Amino acid sequence: MSKHVWALVVLCICGALGYFMWSFGQRISQPVPANPALASKSLVSVENQVLEIFGESHPARRTDHPIRFYRIEGPRCPFVEIGEVRTTVPWTDDETEVRQVLREGMEELARSIGGDGVGNLNQFSQTEVFGGSGVPASGTKFLSWSATVLRFVDPDCSE
Repeated sequence: MSKHVWALVVLCICGALGYFMWSFGQRISQPVPANPALASKSLVSVENQVLEIFGESHPARRTDHPIRFYRIEGPRCPFVEIGEVRTTVPWTDDETEVRQVLREGMEELARSIGGDGVGNLNQFSQTEVFGGSGVPASGTKFLSWSATVLRFVDPDCSE
């Protein structure tokens, strides 16, 4: 092939790669809410993930089932750890809203895998940076909570 044909092929490939990277960045910078009802209550979108299920699966809890949060001490009721979950939201200036959306996302995840509470709660943040040749870099900061979902051995046990 001639140099001109090769140059045209290289330009087409570079253009396709550039478009792919741009569209990938657009999708990442605008996460799709996991639950439209939850997202409609807030200006913040949320991404919920079940990272791992331990052992047998359990039926989901009702949407109004209370989920307890254990930060230092565990529950007084005997329990088993049934999974690991993570919820992530883009950071906004309204810290109260961000934490409320994270909490609601964590509760939704725990209910979805049959949990009664969450423990071993961890918080972390990350910034995704996008930019290219000649394009200024821009970033979106995300805040995430990850936790272990707990299920009480005795369903009648309450604290």
